[in-house]
Amino acid sequence: MRWGFPIALVTLIAASATAQPVVSAVANAASNRLNSLPNSQLAQGSIAVAYGRNMGPANLVIASTLPWPTTLSGTSAQIEAGGQTINLPIYYTSATQVAFLVPSNTPAGGGNIRVTYNGQTSATFAIGTLQSNLGIFTVNSQGSGAAIVTYPDYSLVSRTRAANCGGPNTNCGAANPGQTLILWATGLGPVTGNESATPQPGDMTNVPLRLWIGGQSAEIVYRGRSGCCVGEDQIVFVVPDNVSGCSVPIVAQINNAISNYATMAIAPAGSTCTPYSPDVPASIDVSQLSAMASPIFGFIDFSRDEPDKVDSGEAGFIRVNGSGQLLADAVDSIPPGTCTVTSFYNAPGPPDSDPFDTLSLSILDAGASFAVSGPGGRNRILPKGPEGIHGARLGDTSAGNYLDPGVYSITGTGGRDIGSFTASITVPPPLVWTNPPDNVPVVRANGMTVNWTGGDPNGIVVIEGLGAFTPQGSNTIIAGAAFLCLARASAGTFFIPPTVLLTLPFQTVPPGSRGAFGTMNLNGVAAPTTFTAPGADFGVANYEYLNSRVFIRFQ
Repeated sequence: MRWGFPIALVTLIAASATAQPVVSAVANAASNRLNSLPNSQLAQGSIAVAYGRNMGPANLVIASTLPWPTTLSGTSAQIEAGGQTINLPIYYTSATQVAFLVPSNTPAGGGNIRVTYNGQTSATFAIGTLQSNLGIFTVNSQGSGAAIVTYPDYSLVSRTRAANCGGPNTNCGAANPGQTLILWATGLGPVTGNESATPQPGDMTNVPLRLWIGGQSAEIVYRGRSGCCVGEDQIVFVVPDNVSGCSVPIVAQINNAISNYATMAIAPAGSTCTPYSPDVPASIDVSQLSAMASPIFGFIDFSRDEPDKVDSGEAGFIRVNGSGQLLADAVDSIPPGTCTVTSFYNAPGPPDSDPFDTLSLSILDAGASFAVSGPGGRNRILPKGPEGIHGARLGDTSAGNYLDPGVYSITGTGGRDIGSFTASITVPPPLVWTNPPDNVPVVRANGMTVNWTGGDPNGIVVIEGLGAFTPQGSNTIIAGAAFLCLARASAGTFFIPPTVLLTLPFQTVPPGSRGAFGTMNLNGVAAPTTFTAPGADFGVANYEYLNSRVFIRFQ
């Protein structure tokens, strides 16, 4: 059985008018973590991908037999390291991507790679190499989202169970604690034998692998090459107890080398996982949204932005132009008590990961304005904007200006699509970060404890941070990693594990300087409430407190 490599990944550079091959990036074929970030070195015996241009034929060509050839459709590649030139077995080739095996005898430490196509050879591209550095294969072939985790019959762990469940490439629903499953990856480490000609299975007990699922350590039954495929690893593990959700984070660790973060669906029993969202009240069963056809929902969002000193409100009614399953997937999040990490490249900041951007939505008419009243009779208006969403600045964050703790009422008289309604939001005491590490170095390998007071005891604390690179004299972020952790506000504390912080760039420059830098912020999300309105299937009211951002030097 062979799982897909990132054949469809969008190329990272524009086309060139010259015929000389150009290598612009090299990455583990599963994680797709590019060279500028930590844990991007290529492991001995792993499968990797070179991205660039003019490296092969216009149409993808895949090696059809074993052993993988060192020249495929005019493409060859070599690694120069430790005084050696090593020819690379090629799995597939195209103009913009070449996948290859990093031979197990490649010297660790670093070197260069060259790609030759039809007699033209690229300039060298610097790479790092080491013994073990795992990448987890994902369903989208990009190193993010759902991990490729299978049952013993090689059917996929998935959010939903398909009618044809059973056997390879079929969806068989969520996993359960205590089940023994297979995670597919590449980069466990070197093997002996003719590895490009035939798989080399065997339990690699010498590799100090740890597998974390929902923050819990999973029992590992086997770690080694698969019996089916060149360069592909299997990690056979037991699902730990006390983890559940449709997007439970999964990450592998070998010493201080951390894999990409992915997710898997886990249910306490049965094959149906329960989605979670900090923005959806517990009284709304998110999984029931999937049965709705074009659901209509109302939203009211109040927020206090402490850094910008702005109290604001936004509200509206929206129809999803499609299955309610799309909405259920969009609101799903990692469960409380867990963290995840996303890498990003060549962008002005972290990617906009709002899943609502992928939905087709229609904004409905609920009237010209909504009225807001707060403690002491302080009244405001949310007028309808040009796109049909109601919103306004309600005040600043000084005491007595507007969104102080208390109960606020929102009313609408109705419009063409939605009838009159009344909703309320309770603003809790402010969330106070009691140990912000502003201008204090944080040792990534030690993890980090975050403490707070206040907030809604029934709500969620959102802990966000990033580490990134910027060129000197520029505000453009060229690469980085952003993390997200969710914690119960009532806990008052959360430990960010080393597996999160070790994915961030190591920083030697002062906080706030150009080069590598890091930031963190702590936000409070109050427990959301529901409201009803004629013409809507449901309504949700939310309050968020945005705390100050601090600069951090991650070391």
